[in-house]
Amino acid sequence: SSGINAEYGGSLPMEIENVDVSAQVEELSECLLRGGFLTGAVQLPHNYRVKVFQCLINLLESKDSRLLLRISRVLISLGIYDKSLVNISKLIFKLTRSENNDELFLEERIVHCLLKLISNAKLAEEGQAMVYCIGAIKVLSANTDNAIGDLLGQYGAIQALHRHLV
Repeated sequence: SSGINAEYGGSLPMEIENVDVSAQVEELSECLLRGGFLTGAVQLPHNYRVKVFQCLINLLESKDSRLLLRISRVLISLGIYDKSLVNISKLIFKLTRSENNDELFLEERIVHCLLKLISNAKLAEEGQAMVYCIGAIKVLSANTDNAIGDLLGQYGAIQALHRHLV
């Protein structure tokens, strides 16, 4: 995450007291979704997009898994690529490695974002990001209660992965 932080400049104190940053990121996400910016229906103007990236990327120093997943979802939905996408994909992969986060992946709707990424032709150009995304899906598919496995099937994970193998 320090690579992303350095890429966009600035830093944020490791702890921000008395502020529910996670709730504010979710509120930002909902506003962007209502405006059509996260669905691709409307393109967020470049200067606003840069500001959103700068604010969110500075929060990636957090240890809060929910906050990190929320930030990742917004950044992926807004369309990050290059080194930032590799770093976000790597972060998501790391978060999948803790079974304590399985429920968060469901609650924060990250599975759909991962599959959307894998289905995107641009991701094929980002080989390292693709490896982390596929690795995250593999780890999530081993979910003990199969809720994530069912969701992967529902969202067409096999079809998305198949496109890259053919």
